[in-house]
This record gives sequence, C-alpha cells and structure tokens, in this order.
Amino acid sequence: MRNWKISTAALALWVCCAPAFAQSTAALSQEIEELREDLRVLQRQMYRGQVSNDPGEYSGTVQQRLSQLEETVRKVSGRMDEIDYKFKQIDERFNVLNKDIDVRFKMLEGKPISGGLGVENKAQKFDAPVASNPAKFVAGEQVQGEELAPLDMPKKAEPAPKPKAAAPQDVNSIYKRALDAYYAKKYAEAELGFNQILSKYPKDKLASNAQYWLGEISYNFGDYKKAAVAFGKGYKNYKSGNKGADSLYKLGVSMQQLGKNAEACAAYKSLPTEFPKADKELLAKSKKALTTLKCK
Repeated sequence: MRNWKISTAALALWVCCAPAFAQSTAALSQEIEELREDLRVLQRQMYRGQVSNDPGEYSGTVQQRLSQLEETVRKVSGRMDEIDYKFKQIDERFNVLNKDIDVRFKMLEGKPISGGLGVENKAQKFDAPVASNPAKFVAGEQVQGEELAPLDMPKKAEPAPKPKAAAPQDVNSIYKRALDAYYAKKYAEAELGFNQILSKYPKDKLASNAQYWLGEISYNFGDYKKAAVAFGKGYKNYKSGNKGADSLYKLGVSMQQLGKNAEACAAYKSLPTEFPKADKELLAKSKKALTTLKCK
C-alpha cells in the first residue's frame, strides 16, 4: 500500500514535468541531427571533389562551416547542461518527497523513524511507576486471613430532621397582620390575609370585616365593579356583622361610581331602614347622597 502511494506521487511529479522535458529533449535531438547532417554533407562534398581547389575559397568555406558547427555545438552543450541541471533538481526533489512519504507512513504505523545517519532512533522506554507498599490485590497477590475482614465503610449521613409545621395562627393574628398590610398599602399581602380568613374562618365575627376590606382594596384600585360585588357579598352574607352597614353604604357608592344611580339610591334608602342603629356619621353620609342624586 505504501509503495503504491509513493509510486503514485512520483508519477504525479513526472506527469507535471514531462511536457517541459519532452520539449527540451526534442529540440536537442533536432539540433544534434542537424549537426550530423551538416557533417555528412561536408564530407560528401570533399570526397566528390565538389569543394573548390582554390585554397582561399576552400579555407573560407571550411572555416565558415566550422564556425557554424562550433556555435551549434556550444548551444547544444549549453542546453545539455541546462537539462542535466533540471534533472538533478527533479531527482533531489523526488528523493525528498520519497523520504517524507516514508517518514509519514512509519509515523502512522508506529515504527521508529530513521535518523540522518540511517540509524533508527529507538523510542525511549519508561518503566511503569510502582507504588510503594501497594495493596496486595493491586500487586497481584492473594488476599488472605484478616485482610478479608469487612472494611470500615463511612456511615450514612442521617437525614436532616424535617422542619416542624408552623403552629396554626388564629383568626385574630391573621386579621391584624392583613389590616396592618392594608394601611401600609401592601394590598397584595392584605388581600391574601383577608381571603385566608374567609376560607378558614367563614363564620367568625371577623369574616364580615375581611369581606369589607376586600371591597375597599378593589375600590382603591378603581375597580368599582369588583368593589360592588365584594360589598354586596358583605351586606348579603354578613348583614349582622360588624361591617354590615358599612358594606351597604359602600355598595351604594360603588354603584354611583359606575353610573348606576337607581341602584345607588336603593342602597342609600335601605341603610336607615336596615341598620337604624348604625353610626350617625354613616347615616348622615347616606342621607346627603340621597339629596345629591335627587333620589325619589
């Protein structure tokens, strides 16, 4: 396989340079052949007596012919030297290419590479490191006796104790925290706490308060429709609670904001009837709203 690749490379080099060699060789052959033909013609003329008996004429003709032949020989000699030089260059390149290919194949095959003097460079060998006092199973010896005793394995880490569940908070603490959040304008936290009371303690006396404050949160955000729903639930579900009267009044206010004056008037009119003992200030606000809306 390697010899085939080397031959292929040499063939490629020869194909690349062959046209130039062929042209030079052809020209040289033609010049040599012309020189030979000139010599043959001159010889025939001399032997046949065709050359003039005049020594001067003969001498001039011969001298001329000899000069021409010397010039031709000089040119041919120069071309021969040039071609010889080119062949030496090609031979040198071919040897370098052949050595390079041989080195590459030896590298691929993992063989040592010949040095400059033709001596193979032996790869330096290193002894495998030997552990000091190795375990017997590593050194290849048989394990016996006490060495068969079980190893002291690290103990498994005990799982971390689960955090204790937080003690359930009573409704009062939840309500206080939610109301504090409301006044601090942390409405998301307040809403979470009030909904927690309605979910876990729907029948507690503070449920009416929680429902009312949910309506206030929506009202503060300008969502009067949602506020009206919350206040309506506070009036309907917790009529007897602490915020029953307030929920009815704020229901009327929310309806008024929505432009539903008839519904607002109905809420204001119902307040003194439904809650005659309600706070006087709240009753006064309701009465003033009736006058403003000109409720009949």
